[in-house]
Amino acid sequence: MKNIIIKEESFKDLFDDTLSKLELVNLKNNPKNIIFEDRSEMLNWIDGLHRKFHYEVCLLKERLEKTE
Repeated sequence: MKNIIIKEESFKDLFDDTLSKLELVNLKNNPKNIIFEDRSEMLNWIDGLHRKFHYEVCLLKERLEKTE
């Protein structure tokens, strides 16, 4: 396991930026009042959110490694 040490301010900025991107993507791609017709539709929507979250976390990790 590798430890990454960065300034707290840098971490907060990068993390907030990641959360903002996720929120923006979610708002653009999904209406506020989602009505799922069936279970598979709901599971596909949740799976999509999970993939977006994983992608953004991987990008955050890369940015954190570059700020070492």
